[in-house]
Amino acid sequence: MQLNQHKNNSRQVKKALLVVTSHTDLDGTGDKTGFWFNELATPFWGFFDAGYEVTIASIKGGVAKADPLSAQGEFVTPAVSRFMASEFAMNQLDHTPSVDVIDTASYTTLFLCGGHGTLWDFKQSRGLARIVSEFYANNKLIGSVCHGPTGLLSATKPDGSPLVASLKLTAFSDAEEKLTPPQYIEALPYHLEDALVAAGACYQHEQPNARFVVCEKGLITGQNPASVDLVTKTVLDALEKTRVWVDTDLSIGAASDSGKPCDVDDAYALLSLFNASNIKVQGISTVFGNTDVDTAYKLAKMLANRFGPVALPVVKGASEALQIGAVKDNDAVQRLAKELKKGAMTIVAIGPATNIASLVLLYPELVSNIDQVVLVAGRSSEKESFIAGPKQTTPFRDLNFDLDPDAFRVLLESHVPLVLTPFEMADQVWLTQKDLNTLADSHGVGEYLSKHSQPWLNMWTKDFGACGFNPFDALAAGFAINPNHYQWQKLPVELRIAPDDTQGGRFGTANTYKPYLVASPECKSPYSVLYCTGVALDFASSLISGIINPRDPAKYISAVSHLNIVVDDVDKATAFYQRVLGFEQAYDDDGEKMDYPHLTLSSFAKDAGFENGKVDVDIRFLHHPTAGLYLELMRYYEPKGQQTITIKNTNDMGGIRHTALEVNDIMEAFNYLKDQPGVEMVHYPDGSDGDIQGSPMVLSPFPMSFFYWRDQYGVQWEMECGRKRGYLRGI
Repeated sequence: MQLNQHKNNSRQVKKALLVVTSHTDLDGTGDKTGFWFNELATPFWGFFDAGYEVTIASIKGGVAKADPLSAQGEFVTPAVSRFMASEFAMNQLDHTPSVDVIDTASYTTLFLCGGHGTLWDFKQSRGLARIVSEFYANNKLIGSVCHGPTGLLSATKPDGSPLVASLKLTAFSDAEEKLTPPQYIEALPYHLEDALVAAGACYQHEQPNARFVVCEKGLITGQNPASVDLVTKTVLDALEKTRVWVDTDLSIGAASDSGKPCDVDDAYALLSLFNASNIKVQGISTVFGNTDVDTAYKLAKMLANRFGPVALPVVKGASEALQIGAVKDNDAVQRLAKELKKGAMTIVAIGPATNIASLVLLYPELVSNIDQVVLVAGRSSEKESFIAGPKQTTPFRDLNFDLDPDAFRVLLESHVPLVLTPFEMADQVWLTQKDLNTLADSHGVGEYLSKHSQPWLNMWTKDFGACGFNPFDALAAGFAINPNHYQWQKLPVELRIAPDDTQGGRFGTANTYKPYLVASPECKSPYSVLYCTGVALDFASSLISGIINPRDPAKYISAVSHLNIVVDDVDKATAFYQRVLGFEQAYDDDGEKMDYPHLTLSSFAKDAGFENGKVDVDIRFLHHPTAGLYLELMRYYEPKGQQTITIKNTNDMGGIRHTALEVNDIMEAFNYLKDQPGVEMVHYPDGSDGDIQGSPMVLSPFPMSFFYWRDQYGVQWEMECGRKRGYLRGI
């Protein structure tokens, strides 16, 4: 499907400007050059998947061409393949604007893409020098890789001095130029390293082809093509995340008045937002709807405490529909107002809009700080009924709207930017038994969702004859995470009165009337919304993957697990920590002591880095009853390490034995960390005994696995998954 871009309804659209060379000839050789494809494709998809509107500009404008060598063989990375297969992306290369016409005011960040062609036109371009200088002067982040820093050479600081003077940076090195094909060396007008040094840059580099990034004063540079992934992630990590508030009638695990399960899609919405690397959830408010507000509040507190950011505010809101003549303030409205005073936010409203409308009426001065409100509501016609399957005789209600039409009217009249994610779009996305099985196979959050979603799925398949269920609210959250994955139209919207389609059989004649929220080109209204009509085909699989595999250390690490201390005698150490700090013996979920004398598991030995597979160790866990902290005491009989205790001063470099962190997915953490510069993996399994190369192992009969790694400051870390001991949060 063709996806939209450059039409986001937010007041503050995040936009990334990528600049490529227009030069395509290796002068005097008859060969071609251009931009290096992966140095465009990787940042392009990085920004696109983070929800940025992406513009590719070139020095001259028009068609921009990649270096032919970068579009073949081993240089065709997954990002390049995805770019080549995307009509939307390739079309941008055919119609690039010139840097001379770019207005930098509307852009959030700049990325200078590499390729040898830059040596002929980046430094020479006054337009590019202006762009770079303006970004730097306005404290907007600049990223670049390989030969891209050529574009910094003619730029200046606000005082008129060369931009690169005294700045730490990196770029393609002289040593690496000597490894390029002979035709490149023969044609190059100059070497970038030499030019940067001559301009006063504090140039840094590692060995050829090393993944190396330098960060200083709003500038993030990478040495070579191998560094582009690292540069892109570093840039995205440094950029401000979208502030989001969620207003929800969460009901997962509850039952309706009829005894049937309540819907679960609010939980999918919240968990996807918790795990999105470009989102910072500022708080959650609850509202009546799928359940009463007290139940929603209780469930939201539990979900946030268990899976959300530490100390996330959860506040109770409206228990009934808006009363225009007597608008009530509440804790949710007050806390939302407090957060809006700190800065602009997107509101994901996945229940009735009562709290949001109350905010608009009671705090009108804060309306301009609402970037947009994403709502689950609306339809393209009052005749568009909501039917999930062939057994369903009565259409679904447009529940969020039906429970408080006046709240939606207030939002329309306030001219807050509104986005509607309606049933018509949600009907394109189904979560099935296969998805629940995938969730069930993962630890923690996946198990939780699968358990509570199963009754909901069973009801949809049995009562409606559906193949699964629609994750309505998750689609609203998905738009806040990345609107680039949606199709939409900007349409006039109005409230209409028509026969109530939920009051009779599927083909019956209704005899009562109700209001409808309709978005259509036929509407005669001064109000408009962004109306979503389609979503990426892989939304369901991406939703599940994003919840159980966040692919971001800020998200997949869920808690501090424990502090590990190697001792000479666990009984003696236990007595010490009981006496001095008040620790107690720890117990597992089954009430069994977490005390394991003379543990000799070979799998433990291998995961711990003991190559001969032999270990004999006493392990005992202690728990602090107030702080919630766990200590793991270990006494090694074999292998026996250094027995001399080294006393560390406050300012000595180095760390404790290790710090253990709980992760949601052990392999996700392992695969991420093993490729990071500055990370040393402690010896891990070599594939013997049928093990997969590099895989941490499950420590049967214990339902957990782990691995160790060391950072560049000598601190050893343990990442572990599967052992349920609660959470140490907020220290």
